[in-house]
Amino acid sequence: MISEAAGSSPCEVRIHPDLHLAEFRWTGTLNLQTLLAAYDEAAAHPDWRPHFNRLSLYADDLPGTDFDYETVQSIRQGLDDWQVKNAPDQHVRAASVVASPFNGVVAAIWQALSHDSEGVTVKVFRSRDTALDWLAAEPSDTPVTG
Repeated sequence: MISEAAGSSPCEVRIHPDLHLAEFRWTGTLNLQTLLAAYDEAAAHPDWRPHFNRLSLYADDLPGTDFDYETVQSIRQGLDDWQVKNAPDQHVRAASVVASPFNGVVAAIWQALSHDSEGVTVKVFRSRDTALDWLAAEPSDTPVTG
């Protein structure tokens, strides 16, 4: 069963309790404020639990994706802080699904910056199905890659 949190953000947030998963479908402006708002929306949902993994799907033509290294690093730090506050002592996996070459480059930088994040293992994929397979696998079957 899919349950959706209500809200008006550039991101559709879905909680999949049966998969232990929060899903984020980005079609609007992506920046630290919108990311934190989407994560807060997920955490406020009655079916969300701190141990849920995360699946983020990014549209090819996202507005507000004029990122440089410092911006991506700042977003990573902001989400690390969110993780400590909202899911303490949890280690989750976060899959990013991108199709466009530009978003793929940004996602690769994101994955590299996330390598040292204590509470999250990040991996980038080209398809939702492959990402879901990785998220569903036992953590011991999925070594941290950066």
